[in-house]
Amino acid sequence: MQTFVVLEGLEILAPVGVHPAERAGPQRLLLDVTLEVEPPADDAIAQAVDYETLAQDIRSLAAQRHRDLLETLAAEVAALARANPGVRGGRVALRKPGLLGAQAVGVAVVF
Repeated sequence: MQTFVVLEGLEILAPVGVHPAERAGPQRLLLDVTLEVEPPADDAIAQAVDYETLAQDIRSLAAQRHRDLLETLAAEVAALARANPGVRGGRVALRKPGLLGAQAVGVAVVF
């Protein structure tokens, strides 16, 4: 049996982008994280990925500094998520909503 932890549609603000308008301030991003995890041995939060802590850590990481590329931030979020005990692998997707006439544009990192 496989067990996944999912954080879908997390809205974050991050200084990211190469165009002058993007550099003017933090960009609104939507983030999805899917983590394959070891099934918890018992019914205790200490045995699981804490969604609230993960979301807070991601928001803190995203706000730390400017990045030109979404790919850079996605890789950093993947490393942060991978550091949680019991995480076997996963996927991080970052999207900028409402660009280029699309619902969103973005990147995904699988680890």
